[in-house]
Amino acid sequence: ILNRFLKQLRDRVDGIRGTEKTDFFGDAKEEILVTLDSDAMSAMRLSPIDISQAIAASDSKVSAGLIRSKQDNYLLEVAGEIDTLERLGNTPIQLGAAGNFVELADVATIEKTIQKPQATKILLDEQTAVALGAQVQPRARIDLWTADLENVLREFESQLPNGVSLVRVFVQDEYVSSRMSSLLLNLFYGTCAIFAVILVMMGWRAAIVVGM
Repeated sequence: ILNRFLKQLRDRVDGIRGTEKTDFFGDAKEEILVTLDSDAMSAMRLSPIDISQAIAASDSKVSAGLIRSKQDNYLLEVAGEIDTLERLGNTPIQLGAAGNFVELADVATIEKTIQKPQATKILLDEQTAVALGAQVQPRARIDLWTADLENVLREFESQLPNGVSLVRVFVQDEYVSSRMSSLLLNLFYGTCAIFAVILVMMGWRAAIVVGM
């Protein structure tokens, strides 16, 4: 569920003018788990290797050929890739040399689950979370981009169901604004110090000229 919301949010953030790129963190990868029924396989005299070879033969991920022309090359693919649990369950498995077949669903339980162990995992207040990072284009004004981002986040947050919340972990605009305020304050103090030194050493006329 979190992954689905994360993908929806990424699509919206990618649509903000000035977004350079976005990336996921802590998102769980899905995988299909095939649990073999040892009793059924023994009765049909099947081995795990037979099942593995049958699945590999049915999943046509490799290209079927290549068409070359003077301008372009075209890759041919067979429309037989396994993309649903039902399609995988219908995978035919041959029983010996007699030519009889059974389907994978007859000798195995097929389910979609989360890949374990996860490559990355995020905990926020001891709760499982997923994160979306966004990078701004170098020439974009981060304050304007952040304002557009906040509008998107508020709208998206209002559409979240109970039990799912959105937390802003780090907003660069706040850091940049803080650093700019600190820089302006240091410039002001520096100017005042220079004005005071010149006033003491050269008089108020020179201090006013330098200050201006």
